[in-house]
Amino acid sequence: MSDQNKTKAELLQELQKLQQRIMQLEKIEDALIASQQRFRLFAETTFEGIILTENGIIVDMNDQFVNLVGYPREELIGQSVMLIIAPESQDQVWDAIRTNKLEPYKIFGLHKDGGIIHVEVMARTVEVNGIQLRATAVRDITQKERIQSELRISEKKFSTAFHTSPDSININRLADGLYLEINQGFTEIMGYAPADVIGKTSLELDIWTSPADRACLVKGLRERGEVTNLEAKFQAKDGSFRIGLMSAKIIEFNNEACILSVTRDITGRKEDQKQIELLNQELLAAYDETLEGWSRALNLRDPNTDGHSKRVVDLTLALAKNIGIPESELVYIRRGAILHDIGKMGIPDYILLKPGPLSDDEWRIMRMHPVFAYEMLSKIPFLEKSLDIPYCHHERWDGTGYPRGLKGLEIPLAARVFSVVDTFDALTSDRTYRPGWKREDARAFIQAGAENYFDPDAVNLFLELE
Repeated sequence: MSDQNKTKAELLQELQKLQQRIMQLEKIEDALIASQQRFRLFAETTFEGIILTENGIIVDMNDQFVNLVGYPREELIGQSVMLIIAPESQDQVWDAIRTNKLEPYKIFGLHKDGGIIHVEVMARTVEVNGIQLRATAVRDITQKERIQSELRISEKKFSTAFHTSPDSININRLADGLYLEINQGFTEIMGYAPADVIGKTSLELDIWTSPADRACLVKGLRERGEVTNLEAKFQAKDGSFRIGLMSAKIIEFNNEACILSVTRDITGRKEDQKQIELLNQELLAAYDETLEGWSRALNLRDPNTDGHSKRVVDLTLALAKNIGIPESELVYIRRGAILHDIGKMGIPDYILLKPGPLSDDEWRIMRMHPVFAYEMLSKIPFLEKSLDIPYCHHERWDGTGYPRGLKGLEIPLAARVFSVVDTFDALTSDRTYRPGWKREDARAFIQAGAENYFDPDAVNLFLELE
């Protein structure tokens, strides 16, 4: 009886142990399920693709991986992982599986549409239900690699341009102005080798010859972050001076704020410009001397006008300044005044030199001299802006003048100014057929002619001047 009771007791004890073991297994299973749920939650919420493989066969993956490769989940499960690996990376992947490689590495994957995906992968071995699986995190770095590739290409282009440009290019640290890099163009233009300038400032090297130029550069960089086409004068290593056209911009170089400056040497161009300006001045002087020669030739033909041109030129310029004609226009006023009677070259001597009054027919011919002047001068581009006086100085404020009968403000300002001066000088000068008027009488005539013959404003300013 006791043996029988002992057997029952042992059975009860074994039953209790079995129940405890079952409870432990249930807890382990619950923990495993919870762990799997946590893994699934992590896998589905991470930004990276995750794939589970067993001996290179796809077991499972998260949605991010599905989106990355473009295959539906059911088409991937049970397939070789090589389905989604580009041929050039397959040996690398097999080697990583065989050696259980844990370090991150980069490979090329295949999208379902045949496109190449550049990815970075990192794998770990995990045990699921007693089975050894390889969990691999897959990060899409296609865009990152493309950007880096473009950056490398850009840097190579910059480096090539930097070192081969004939222009002077230098990089200075923004904080203190130290030279960090110079190119061969800098050396050829300024005479400094890299060892002469790297680690120094332009002030130490005394490169800037004008503090105002440097201040303009600093001001532009502070206000706009760049400066364009700043013309500045620099001193080269040998003490000679160079004129440069500089553009500069604040950039990041080696993780520091720096100034990239590109300067084109225009010293030769400026010297050429000076030479051209000198030649132009000489040419203009020759032109003006030619005009004065024409005027003197007319004076030789008609002794009555000797000295007339010089007097009217000087007085016309004074009145033009007084009336507010810009300084830049005075040169055209001067040339027009010199040539005001050049059209008389077309008037026959018997009319031009006649000692007495002209007949009506002779006056008709005489009044053609402004037209002759226009025909002579209008085909000369150099004198285009000087035509107003020779062509229009006999027009009258009330419209009774010639050759076109212009009236009031229709008459060019230069001609309105000159007609007052020309009339005054003609009245006060001796002629073969009459003596010159007294200045007071001529002034009175001019004043009386305001609003009929002459521009009233020009008359008032002339009387103040005279």
